[in-house]
Amino acid sequence: MLVLMYYIYWWMINEERHKNIEYIFICQYYQSCQKPKHHHDLNPSNTPGNIITLVQLKGEANYDEWGRAIRTTLWARGKWGFVDGNITKPDDMTLEYEDWWTIRSMIILWIMNTIEPKIRLTMRDRETVKDLWTDLKERFSISNGPKSNN
Repeated sequence: MLVLMYYIYWWMINEERHKNIEYIFICQYYQSCQKPKHHHDLNPSNTPGNIITLVQLKGEANYDEWGRAIRTTLWARGKWGFVDGNITKPDDMTLEYEDWWTIRSMIILWIMNTIEPKIRLTMRDRETVKDLWTDLKERFSISNGPKSNN
């Protein structure tokens, strides 16, 4: 027990960045701490196999419809910030870091579940949901600008 007390004391007197590590260690040791809840947290009904919209991306022909359906669903679930970049990757060694990766992975799976398998096979892994969204938009969004008759 003395070693544990020394360890906790050592972390407490070090730099500010160690506060989260100390909190994690104490919580794991005593198994009594609750992580703070965020509006973008997952709940028990959020699973990797969820189909978040019945609209399946088939390519340029239905990208706009699919994009609206995904956007509306993610807004309703409080997850759109991962797509537009408002929810950014937190620093390593923070309580939010692992949660961010979990939620990011879940959203990518949800989006991938709504893409036609033939298209899914042509896609590369993305670091963030924003990168995935941008890639899909660049590949399938049809510009509504004026068309030339030349």
